[in-house]
Amino acid sequence: MGTNNISRRGFLGASAAVMAGVAGLAATGCSAESSLETTEETGLPVDPAKGGEWIPAACWHNCGGRCMNKVMVKDGAVVRQKTDDTHEDSFDYPQQRGCVRGKTQQQQCFGADRLKYPIKRKGWSPDNPNGELRGKDEWERISWDEAIDYIAGQFKTIKEKYGNQAFLLGSYGSRLAFSPLLAWGGHTNTADTTSHGAYLLNTANTIGIPRTDAGVCNDRTDMLNADTIVFYASNPAWSAPGTPSYHYIRAKEAGVKFITVDPIYTASAQMLDAEWIPIRTGTDTAFLLGVASEMIRLDKAEGNVVDWDFLDKYTVGFDADHKPEDLKEDVNFLDYLEGKYDGVKHDAEWASEICGVPTDKITWFAREIGKEKNVWLLHNFAAARCNGCENVPQLFMTIGAMGGHMGKPGNCVANNYHANAGNGGPSLVKAGKTGYPSLKNEIDGVIPGPQVWEACMTGKYRMVGDWYSGKGSQAGEDRTCDIHCIIHDENAYLQTGPNMKRGIEAHRKMDFVLSKAQFMTTQAMYSDIVLPVTTQWEVPGGLSASNREFLFCFKQVTEPLYEAKTDVQINSLIMEALGVDPKTVYPISEKQAFFNSIATATVIKNDDSGKFETLVTITDEDIAEWGVEGKPQTG
Repeated sequence: MGTNNISRRGFLGASAAVMAGVAGLAATGCSAESSLETTEETGLPVDPAKGGEWIPAACWHNCGGRCMNKVMVKDGAVVRQKTDDTHEDSFDYPQQRGCVRGKTQQQQCFGADRLKYPIKRKGWSPDNPNGELRGKDEWERISWDEAIDYIAGQFKTIKEKYGNQAFLLGSYGSRLAFSPLLAWGGHTNTADTTSHGAYLLNTANTIGIPRTDAGVCNDRTDMLNADTIVFYASNPAWSAPGTPSYHYIRAKEAGVKFITVDPIYTASAQMLDAEWIPIRTGTDTAFLLGVASEMIRLDKAEGNVVDWDFLDKYTVGFDADHKPEDLKEDVNFLDYLEGKYDGVKHDAEWASEICGVPTDKITWFAREIGKEKNVWLLHNFAAARCNGCENVPQLFMTIGAMGGHMGKPGNCVANNYHANAGNGGPSLVKAGKTGYPSLKNEIDGVIPGPQVWEACMTGKYRMVGDWYSGKGSQAGEDRTCDIHCIIHDENAYLQTGPNMKRGIEAHRKMDFVLSKAQFMTTQAMYSDIVLPVTTQWEVPGGLSASNREFLFCFKQVTEPLYEAKTDVQINSLIMEALGVDPKTVYPISEKQAFFNSIATATVIKNDDSGKFETLVTITDEDIAEWGVEGKPQTG
């Protein structure tokens, strides 16, 4: 588990040597006069990678693939990259192949535009932030000591004047919390549904489905039991690299039909020769209502489209005979389709005018997902990421229930997202615990993402809970806040969150803005101090969960480049400056935490119990070999 040490000078020198060799080869070919080293046997140039070492390397793109990524390191430089070639590819034992995004990690780590040292905005000072210059100001290099002194001084001043609620973590919620502040009284959070849309709102509390989606799909082997697989607003060939596309191709080869409902003819549709139903963006509620209405009409005319037994046994609210006991209004879904409440019959003709899908295509789709066929109904979250989409999750579940496509082989209604795409069920292998304690946030304020920048400007927001905490949403409660400091930790929220223009105004209003970054990202540009943080190629190692069948153990490729530090190092420096003992948050080293996660990794037993057992235990001999003090936790 050793590292391959590299300095900035060593990396640049080695890279220059490799590129010079390539340039020389292009200029002189294989002539005897070439300055390249040649072999005695053939006289051909020596491969620049000869003598290099293959190392398992991290891949951290937000696709969820977390596939196998390997790099060859020679003289401190990465000169080759490859993916899984450990065994022959098969449906039973697929290779965990990476994609072109994984190959760009070399640029993420060694790119010329890496942030090399701490920087401070020239127009900022502790006494005069000059916030209106954020995004316009010039930058100057400062030392780590200076940066930490500035940060600790600002934190202390803001806490004394306004309390810990004045600190805002500009990210998705408490799962990405800023540990120095958590250990020092807490901070205000942001909870956002940007990724999951309306699926993250009240689905768990009101219709009983998992809070971030419609649940994970069946095991990939069950695809072969399906007649049809529907991709609804889903393009896994782009958004879920790794093995999903391979699984779908195998299903296609086995005769499974694919249908895609999407505004564009996606790469996934092309790959699988899917029947395409073009739909106008943001009109999914109308389309799904039209489908449900047409399923009812077809069932009356032809039979065997709606699974009435399933609806009767497992659902409430579909018709007047299945009214929930706690429902105060005398309403039901069937009467709504018929127009009883608003005088509008929500049938295929009505839906077609809105969504642009011809009525005969709506009829065809309604028949294709009827009860007589085994159907996987798979969604991604795009359809639920726009205004007026609050009913999309419930409607998607409703048409699945109407066809009875739940709880039996060859049928499911589920998400098609990230590592779960096309391969659901319990994880067969899991990483263990690092040994770091969990931290509690003493500030309960959680600002919804769409309101966060407005709350910074006006001091008002409506608290509806922290969806990522596992509790789901709750009844709204008007709150006040007084935010004076924004911290960007493990996120790009000003860039990826809603209402960037208002966000820029909010940043310019702050007393202090801090960012960790590898490059000058959008939020870094509107900060006062930016700290260079390492990539995962520069840390001791870790475990990545690619999918339920695969756990990838990567190691350190290079020592931290330039003056970059790891999150643990940065957070520890800030805590020390605040008078907090870093050992309360990080009682063990980063390397020790990595070994702990290996030592406590688990694998599911091959029996009906579904219990997990330890996959591997790190021994004292391993610890001695790795040069780490103390024995990792096992169990």
